[in-house]
Amino acid sequence: MLELLQYAERTAHKPQPRLIFMACVACLIPRLGLYVVRHLAALMPLLLDWTHAYDERSSVVAMQLLALLVQHAWPRMGVHAGVLRKHVQEVLRQERVEQGGRQGSSSQQQQQQQDGEVQGVDVCSRRYQAGQQLLQLLDRL
Repeated sequence: MLELLQYAERTAHKPQPRLIFMACVACLIPRLGLYVVRHLAALMPLLLDWTHAYDERSSVVAMQLLALLVQHAWPRMGVHAGVLRKHVQEVLRQERVEQGGRQGSSSQQQQQQQDGEVQGVDVCSRRYQAGQQLLQLLDRL
């Protein structure tokens, strides 16, 4: 696991290697169980950073992996829940802003964006759904 984390840190800025890394870690977490807590200090910064990735696939997979971590390392997740919630809410806020910008630029929509009330967000967005699922999981802690 340590070698995987070191490789991920070196290639964190490249989408393809990080997706491969996250697929490998997703297979390992259920097998490691609570032992994964030992690696949270190195794993959490990477995943939190990747939730804000420009490519939707990396962001969605990172949030799914965070949800998997919450499920398997739940005794320690209470400590990290506030930070996780903050990052996920920021991703969802950004997704709302982007979705609002894609829908058009009428003066009413611009006013809603300025007021922070972007309506009509595409709730079918994979990023939005993954974020909502993670927030629901964090609420149960």
